[in-house]
Amino acid sequence: MGHVKPGTLKSGKRTFAAVYRGPDKKEHSKSFARKVDAERYITEQEGHKLKGDWIDPAKAKVPYAQWLEIWQAGRIDIRSSTVQQNADYLRLYVLPTFGTVPIGVIDKPMVRAWVAAMTRRKVKATGKTFAPSTVRKAEALLSQSLQAAVEERWIPHNPCRGVTLPADEDTEMAFFTATEIKALADAIDPRYRTFVLLGAASGLRPGELAALEWDKVDLLKGVITVSKTLSERGGYIETGPPKTASSKRQVRIPKSIVKELEAHMKQWKGKDTYVFTSPEGGPMRGNFRSRIWKKAVEKIGRPEATPHALRHSAIALWIHEGANIMIVSKRAGHKSVAFTLDRYGHLYPEADEALLVAMDAVFAAGTNGPSGGGDGPQREASA
Repeated sequence: MGHVKPGTLKSGKRTFAAVYRGPDKKEHSKSFARKVDAERYITEQEGHKLKGDWIDPAKAKVPYAQWLEIWQAGRIDIRSSTVQQNADYLRLYVLPTFGTVPIGVIDKPMVRAWVAAMTRRKVKATGKTFAPSTVRKAEALLSQSLQAAVEERWIPHNPCRGVTLPADEDTEMAFFTATEIKALADAIDPRYRTFVLLGAASGLRPGELAALEWDKVDLLKGVITVSKTLSERGGYIETGPPKTASSKRQVRIPKSIVKELEAHMKQWKGKDTYVFTSPEGGPMRGNFRSRIWKKAVEKIGRPEATPHALRHSAIALWIHEGANIMIVSKRAGHKSVAFTLDRYGHLYPEADEALLVAMDAVFAAGTNGPSGGGDGPQREASA
């Protein structure tokens, strides 16, 4: 059990040190102006020891930037490209405010004030405030890192919990019509004609298309195996696993696209293992968008569209043609059907209309259920 040790400051003011031994077998102390507060603190710490949730006060004094280094050094669950993106957000938005603050000092009012300041802050180049998505991403990283500190018992709770965030903007995804897809395939550098058509038919992400190798393309069965993605960071090409576990998948492609791939193979394969390469050979690089893509979308009057629009267009076309939501989610490599519905559910108005027509038919016939027997609800109530 701990004890209270009286003391006196140079100013003559009395202090009371709450002294106790922690589970780490070390002696810890904290000073208070009143004896009753010191006694209460000892009681609290003894309680935490008994419950097994005691936290070393020294760890809570570690600056956030130092904790961040410790946390990131042990992470093996994210891709290197994501690591770099996260590092940029932390450097620009999180560390300037919290870098030198001890993690145990960061509290909810501090986080709330930071979010509010970020929401009002203007970007010098444009004069516009930060996009809500930027604020939400920065806060998510802060919260994730502090939650890890909670789990490692460096701090007792996550101060980000319950902090109100700005509503995410309802950004409208870019889609190509079937006519625009054909026009884009004709307008782009011939080397990338099949890139456009395959992307708009298969729904592969741009990085998955760039990483696609010929041994993953079965032209006889019309099946593509998606097993990795490709990106460029700092001038270096990186390949790694797809975005999520469900992104590893096999996608069947239409016969017309198989023919396009066959023609592409005859003309462009060469010695490369990649299906799509840079004009000089080797894997596609990050300047594809500025060197090649931009000119093509400008030709067809869609300068705002990015290569990712091919994937959105594929999914929109599947839905338009009546594909089941489960099939759409599986082909797209989404992590869940809920994610697919959240992002593309607005493209299912025909399904909602068909349901209303069916329900009208049911009630117009004076029935209570699809069996037409009139006793469906009663059977359920008595079951």
